[in-house]
Amino acid sequence: MPLELVEHHMANGFKQALIAVTTERDRQARANMLQTGWNTLDTLIGPTTYKEEEAYNGFKDELTDYSKYKGNWLSM
Repeated sequence: MPLELVEHHMANGFKQALIAVTTERDRQARANMLQTGWNTLDTLIGPTTYKEEEAYNGFKDELTDYSKYKGNWLSM
């Protein structure tokens, strides 16, 4: 592009538009980085409620869950 044309557009608002686009792109990149960090910390810290903890328990399955047989043992 000719230098006069570039200077004309820069003087008429193109520079501000470039700055706005660059600022928005940087803001989105920082927000994505913060969200990624938050998700990582949330995963490492673990569940905060009992319901989240009980979503899956590998040690308590159908074969080892004796709580459903409470009081139903055969007596001799």
